Amino acid sequence: MIRRFLKDTGFGFVGQAVAIVFALVSSIIIARVLGPEQRGVLAIVVLLPLTINAVVASGFSATIVHAIASGAWEDSRAMPRVLGIWVYLTAIMLSLGLVILKFHSQLFSGTPLPLLFYSLVLMPATLLQACTGSILAGKRAFRYQMYSRVASAPIGLLLTIVLVWWLDLGVLGAVTAQLVGIALSILLDLYWIPKLLSARLVFWPDLNPGVLRGSMSFGIKSHICLLYTSPSP
Repeated sequence: MIRRFLKDTGFGFVGQAVAIVFALVSSIIIARVLGPEQRGVLAIVVLLPLTINAVVASGFSATIVHAIASGAWEDSRAMPRVLGIWVYLTAIMLSLGLVILKFHSQLFSGTPLPLLFYSLVLMPATLLQACTGSILAGKRAFRYQMYSRVASAPIGLLLTIVLVWWLDLGVLGAVTAQLVGIALSILLDLYWIPKLLSARLVFWPDLNPGVLRGSMSFGIKSHICLLYTSPSP
């Protein structure tokens, strides 16, 4: 038991460490290429979707991990229910994001509106990455989770070099590099997931509120706890 725990912890540590190192190098490149004004724009463009994601959906990964690890969801229903949660939360986040952008001139003066709209794609992408990663965590497939993070991190760095430094796409290139890195991580997760679920992978979301009510309730409670216990700035 202890040996398994240490092994799982090791996989998680390696994946996080590699991702942090490559992200740090990408940040250094972005900081050197972009001027102070563009770095400020990038900070706003990235902060908006990440803040909305944290406020709306930060506790729902625990729901997925718990439901899969406990066997509450049959393998054949796991992916449809995960996608159902993802669809509902994405609709809420995008609606909130669009409402906020209606006050773009007051809240984000000087930040191009097209870039803010483009950045909203980070919300469903980041959430889906968390969902697929939670399936792997629920199945205790931390090694596969590590593979996905380790493989996608250098691709994100390479894209940052090409799009931000070589092609000089600025903020647009930095956001695009981040999106492609997330997309690659999701695709790798989806490559591993069928090996763990003893059922054919179904990509049609289960949107039945009656089926998802218990899971959503658990996720809301977990989310509120996270918000309540998060340290104040």
